[in-house]
Amino acid sequence: GRGLRAAVLGGGLAALTVAWDLAKKGHAVTLAGWLEDSGEHGGESDPRLAAAGRLAAIPPDVLPPDALHRELDRLAGLKVRFAAPVAPTVAVLEEMRAAHGAVFVAWSPAATRALGLPDRSRCDALTLAHPDLPGVFCGGWPVDGPADAARCIDEAADGRHAATSMDRHLTGVSLEAGRERQGPFETHLFTSLKGVEAVAPVALPALSPAGEGEGGVAPDIADAPYRAEAARCLQCQCLECVKVCPYLEKYGDYPKKHARRIYNNLAIVKGVHQANRFINSCSLCGLCGTVCPTGFDMAPLCHEARRTLVHDGKMPPSTHEFALDDMAFSNGPHAALLRAPAGAETCAWLFLPGCQLAASAPDRVAQAWGILADRLP
Repeated sequence: GRGLRAAVLGGGLAALTVAWDLAKKGHAVTLAGWLEDSGEHGGESDPRLAAAGRLAAIPPDVLPPDALHRELDRLAGLKVRFAAPVAPTVAVLEEMRAAHGAVFVAWSPAATRALGLPDRSRCDALTLAHPDLPGVFCGGWPVDGPADAARCIDEAADGRHAATSMDRHLTGVSLEAGRERQGPFETHLFTSLKGVEAVAPVALPALSPAGEGEGGVAPDIADAPYRAEAARCLQCQCLECVKVCPYLEKYGDYPKKHARRIYNNLAIVKGVHQANRFINSCSLCGLCGTVCPTGFDMAPLCHEARRTLVHDGKMPPSTHEFALDDMAFSNGPHAALLRAPAGAETCAWLFLPGCQLAASAPDRVAQAWGILADRLP
């Protein structure tokens, strides 16, 4: 069941992320900052600032205090209990373990010294579980280099991964199952860079302090350098097949979603099959599979779906009667030409280009005819 108890010890973005994610899942969360880190930014008198950790010390022109307080108010609105700062001692940790089903310990120099907090390499890389203390999870270690943004991203990622593990630990679910795509992984998404010119980063002028413009946005955000830089943003999507196929362009979206739609349509036992029109609109040309970076082809999928629906009596043959009549006409005498070369009554060779080539590339048929006429008697 939900509503189980969890404790978050320490402050900073990792701790706040854990508290946010667990509270959103319905768990009762107690959040207490480290006592040693609370004095420098008012955390001794305000438990919420102690839980904010180093975020409370960020200069106001980078992180306005009002914005931080609003976010802390949102946490409180999720029933997160901000407790008084605690000392990073073994006794405190054991007390929290006894009163809560799972505990998160945020990294700090003091916690590392007092608790022997393990570094990242000793904790489970996937779950961030403490190597020796069941139910205890760690995170928020500093990243290499001075980049503050990189550290914030890493801390938030630690918090999200640890919260997932704690939720699973509290509810008795496997900590490892189904987490293959946690964190950075190699994507299968293909985004064409054709026509995209590589340009050096643009040094943008500094924005005015937040709050001077309408709605808190600086008025010079609409200046040409910002618009030009924003225009360079790539739409990270493939759509290579949709770009060249009128069928997919008409119906929109990715073939993966269409495949799910076809599967759901085939699974209907009774009722209206809403995707029959879609299934019958594919011309089975195979162009999508040719241009797809991974070779996904809608043609065999639609073709097999048609066969199945007709065989099971869920689609009358009349649904694609027009296509069958058109094929019969195209294969009939009204759409055929058989004759000897000009000036001759008989011939020794027969040139059969087929209907597809003649329809899609008649110039190639003419070129092939010219070559054959020159080389064959």
